Amino acid sequence: ENRELLIERYLEKAKYLSSTEDDYSAIMTLKEYIKNNKEINNDLIKICDKILNSEKTRNNVKELLKEGYGCNIAKYLGIDTDKYILEYLQNNPLKNPYIIFNISERENMEKLVSFIEKNLTLEKLKGAPTDKFYPKNEENKEYIFLDTIIRKLGNFKRTERNFVVSLYPVEPTASMDEPENFIGIGENLIICALNSPYVDIRYSAVNTLESWKEKGYILSNEIIENIKNLEKLEVDEELKIKLNKLLK
Repeated sequence: ENRELLIERYLEKAKYLSSTEDDYSAIMTLKEYIKNNKEINNDLIKICDKILNSEKTRNNVKELLKEGYGCNIAKYLGIDTDKYILEYLQNNPLKNPYIIFNISERENMEKLVSFIEKNLTLEKLKGAPTDKFYPKNEENKEYIFLDTIIRKLGNFKRTERNFVVSLYPVEPTASMDEPENFIGIGENLIICALNSPYVDIRYSAVNTLESWKEKGYILSNEIIENIKNLEKLEVDEELKIKLNKLLK
């Protein structure tokens, strides 16, 4: 009874005070907790739903999306996140790149890639291959963005060559069961990644190409040329083997 009373009191306050991502996440978690505890009155779920589905909540979540937050909550509420994510990334491409993992529509990914290819200086991200990992810090935001979008294009959340980066507020949340519908998008970004001085970014490019090829993608002449050039210079033996297999 005490538990139930505490939950009820919390939800009463939440009706008027909830406004942040943490607030709404707490209510979502609480709703699941009530569902899984038969001892607690299920009527409290209705209060959770009333808060989450209110016009106030939906408007607040849309504002959060404009700031690069709240994607999981928005999807839970059935809000189309793609348009907000696309607008956010076009205005703040390097501020929170991990939000890319929430894009679901091919058309919107094509728009984003086109924007990035025009506005990010790809040439400055190229260099002779080394066995170094790119430093994950404020000075390397372009590399973080490139690596993130390349992994998204291959529908990879993370690889053995990548680590969680705490520089940004949203960690990778790519769903591995979402439709893999980005095959062939962003060849210029792939080529840039193949020519990266950092080995983890080159791995991301090769992993994405492997994923595409498994699904019937035919490597373009330009991609093949860049793979051949990299194969001659690659310093990582494992990656060199993967490059060779891509050409077969």
